[in-house]
Amino acid sequence: PNYLHSIIRNDTQTNTFMRTNNNAVLLAASLLLGSKTIMTTTTALSSSSSSLLRAIKMNFQRLPNTPIIAYERNHLDQLTDHALEENNFHGTLGWQAWPSGFVAANQTLELLFRSSSTTTINKVLELGCGTGLPSLAAYLSCKVDHVVATDLQVDLVKRSLAANKNPSNKATTTFRCVELDLLADTSNTPSCVDTFIRNEQPGLIIAADCLYDASLAQAVGRIMGTAVAASSSNVTVLVADPGRLNGRGRSIFLQHFLECVVSSQQQQEEVVVAPEYFVNVETPQDDLRNVGASLSWCGVQETKVGVFIWPPPKKNVSS
Repeated sequence: PNYLHSIIRNDTQTNTFMRTNNNAVLLAASLLLGSKTIMTTTTALSSSSSSLLRAIKMNFQRLPNTPIIAYERNHLDQLTDHALEENNFHGTLGWQAWPSGFVAANQTLELLFRSSSTTTINKVLELGCGTGLPSLAAYLSCKVDHVVATDLQVDLVKRSLAANKNPSNKATTTFRCVELDLLADTSNTPSCVDTFIRNEQPGLIIAADCLYDASLAQAVGRIMGTAVAASSSNVTVLVADPGRLNGRGRSIFLQHFLECVVSSQQQQEEVVVAPEYFVNVETPQDDLRNVGASLSWCGVQETKVGVFIWPPPKKNVSS
């Protein structure tokens, strides 16, 4: 499309690259449309041009000697803005690191380090992982046996995984990247996603910043609720959301999550309107700004991220 060409021409570095490689338009199209077909081309391009990727390094209190390195696509600001204008960003916004990812990673570490013998989490599964910060945090914690990171495309997570070394001498934690579309097969019960999760049997399911679209918020709620209701063992759910859709994403998620988990309609209505089920956590603004993370959405600063944990913790989540 013409607007893709104009976006590329407005960026000096990308424009230089375009003059030397005709596949740059395919790159821009994949950023906006998340096409798996085009993704094959951009993966090859990313390995040959460092200007298309940049590394973010973050430190967490629970991992004092092990910084997490995550890769994101470079030069995304204009492309993301245009994706928002076109309302076509499914599979695109995950190519940036957002505050919800950092908060979810921190909360993942807290859950894993606080787990007791009766609530041991052996496998972590992340939905819509994007850059994969929570999954990488779980992997580097050496507190779990298996980590499964899922999204429409998982090339960034694979690149990040190669840059992070498990500090455990045994290094027994396995890390798998799986392409998974949360909106696929939604007409069937159980859906292909439900079957996948049931077969994986995770102890912790994570979704960071996946409530930005009504249909996606509904899917995440139903998928997580189905997993909790169908599990014979305790399953913990962690959702991080900065208030997408003016908070409506949370309401949609809760409605469909609780339809699966809570049998009483009266109980469900009481839980939906309870604001404490999403606890606001301050984002580490200075730390995020130092690594150049995306701190705003449509010009609005994301200073807080709401954290939802099921079963509800007895104490407030840590910041």
